[in-house]
Amino acid sequence: TVEFKDEGKSWSDRYYSGFDFSNPVNPKTAARAIQFSPPRKAIYLPQGETKRLSLSAWNLEPGKSYKITVGAMTDVMGNALVKAGSFEVTMPDREQFFHAVESGSVLEAEMKQNYPVNVSNIAALAATVQPFTLEEILEFSTDKNSYYLRDFLHVKDDAKKVSFKTGIGKNAIGRAAFNLAPYLDKGRGW
Repeated sequence: TVEFKDEGKSWSDRYYSGFDFSNPVNPKTAARAIQFSPPRKAIYLPQGETKRLSLSAWNLEPGKSYKITVGAMTDVMGNALVKAGSFEVTMPDREQFFHAVESGSVLEAEMKQNYPVNVSNIAALAATVQPFTLEEILEFSTDKNSYYLRDFLHVKDDAKKVSFKTGIGKNAIGRAAFNLAPYLDKGRGW
């Protein structure tokens, strides 16, 4: 038999949703018998025999619905497997997250003052900006318990909360740039 189990409740858990086979099958044979509408291509299939194919084997998109039809297929011994029929599945949305790119000195005095941020499924972010002194940087550099400057500095009374558009749409993932220039002395420095 072929049984579909929809156990992935989030985009990152889509690996838990897929097809279980009662007997070992050739992954390529099984993938040809499983049809998606709109059409999707199998991008990763396990080697050898398998009793499971995850939905992550196909190039599915977050937030989209697919009609899946499981056609006739055989196991590796040539025995016919009872097909699961046709059904519809909606993939979960991509999780929202952002992560500041911490790669050492990312800003130089003569370059654009854009701070890179990796973003997923978030159209706008809020940031807190504030000036800090050279003395604070030197104090941070000698503190053995501090790894990130942002964790070392404390929010001051003159801190500003600002919002900026990431340019990252629904279910998209990419890198955004937060322009620091308006908050720097003459638009320069870091």
